[in-house]
Amino acid sequence: MSREQRQGPLAVIRLTKVFGRIATELETSLLTETQLDSLMRESIDEARRSVAEDDSPRPKVGALLVDDKSGEVLVRSYRGERPGAHAEYTLLEKAREQGVDPRGKILFTTLEPCVQRGSGKIPCVERVETANFERVYIGTLDPNPSITGYGEMKLVYGQDVGRYPLSLQKQLRELNAGFFESFKHNHMVPSIDAGALMPSKHAVASARKGSDRNRLLQSTLDMIAACGEDVRVWAGDLSWLREAYIPLLAAAAAGCQFKFLTTPPDYDGEQKYWDAFAAASAIGQVRKAASAGLLKMTVVGSEGARCAVVIDQGSSSLLTEPDDRGLLAVLNERFEMEWDRSLEGSGISGEVEIVPIPREDLIRALHGVSQYRHAEIEVQDFDMTTARPMTRSLERFKLARLRPLEGLVQLLGTEAAAIKGSPWPITPPVIEITPSGPVVMDGTHRAYSAIQSGRPVLKAVVVKGVTEALPATPARDWDEVSPYLVKLPREQRYVDYKKENFRPIRYALAQLAPPI
Repeated sequence: MSREQRQGPLAVIRLTKVFGRIATELETSLLTETQLDSLMRESIDEARRSVAEDDSPRPKVGALLVDDKSGEVLVRSYRGERPGAHAEYTLLEKAREQGVDPRGKILFTTLEPCVQRGSGKIPCVERVETANFERVYIGTLDPNPSITGYGEMKLVYGQDVGRYPLSLQKQLRELNAGFFESFKHNHMVPSIDAGALMPSKHAVASARKGSDRNRLLQSTLDMIAACGEDVRVWAGDLSWLREAYIPLLAAAAAGCQFKFLTTPPDYDGEQKYWDAFAAASAIGQVRKAASAGLLKMTVVGSEGARCAVVIDQGSSSLLTEPDDRGLLAVLNERFEMEWDRSLEGSGISGEVEIVPIPREDLIRALHGVSQYRHAEIEVQDFDMTTARPMTRSLERFKLARLRPLEGLVQLLGTEAAAIKGSPWPITPPVIEITPSGPVVMDGTHRAYSAIQSGRPVLKAVVVKGVTEALPATPARDWDEVSPYLVKLPREQRYVDYKKENFRPIRYALAQLAPPI
């Protein structure tokens, strides 16, 4: 089937129509102030039931999963309801067991979700984030300085976050008086000379530096979500755009105005650079810079500039107001000067073309994988909890971008689709049936997110009859999988990795991407 033949009524969809509709659906809620007050008080009652796991000061925490339209409490939990378990973890486990989908619902939790756990445990903020709640209400911030504010700020980039009113916060502090008192000394600010603070400030600045690609992409997307509507990107060759394409489309639909300056090497001779150029034009204005420039940067802010990520050779820095106001002004002025000097853009239409991929094309592409050439391949509903993950590490960046991706998949109502300008089509997870059971070979992030959200059944491509050995030893279960901020090397993501047995699934599926 040719590309022209498989294009149906979904073939061309404008950006605002696709993601604007998703955004509208995510904003609806009919709870009244009276309902909110009653539910917050009910969560505090749950917190009173908490059971401490030892004699140390432990917080009493209650949580509710609530329907966003009716205000009905669907699931409730408290800390220690299951021995040693946090309230949010128990809530999501009970939701999964009861078949309750938390997506689009409201979470009430009396304490800020934790951002760090012991070895092998997933922080509650990660579970809450991947559950895709529409709104989260937090009773009090955690007094532990390693957590205070970090959990709340991580969540604000994916959903609306609110606080309990002061009167109820006071009740919670009184309920957890011993727990708050145990961290009181950490919040005593000494009266010292301002100059003595400089080493601490430098340490913070140093800690914010890093060169990992995914860390930079995640920081950039977080910054765009938090800092304003005007986004100016001096982007080099735009090769990074494919990883961030879906979230940037969603940001553009939400009102962000993008300008891209690109300075790729050998620009006119490489088709892939023009492909990225065309993809960026669906997000905003794109021009070729007249000069190469020494830095790559993303400067964000609706009034001048409020924050920026600056990438130098081997390092990167995050700049924010008010501390870096002067530098931000210089970067913004430098960008605008170069924009005025730059060459004109491509003139390519700013539309998002979405091509549904028929099931037979999806199966045909996977038969192109050498190990799957003679395999039996079919698409079916599959419970991801019954499969073992091949990898033991996930990328937080990929988990974060699943929210707009899942919304797009639901809106399209198709098993697979390709977005013009993106080299990676949207496809179901690939499950390989082995003698020891099913294994997730591709799409582990989607499978993990589905399990965490309590709705583990997904459309999947199931491959049977493979005789070749696996490229690594699968994890025993999903508890062995952990999200990381950085992308680890393949040898660290897999156990007993054997390169010669690797399945080039992503490469095979990339052949389904439509040309520019």
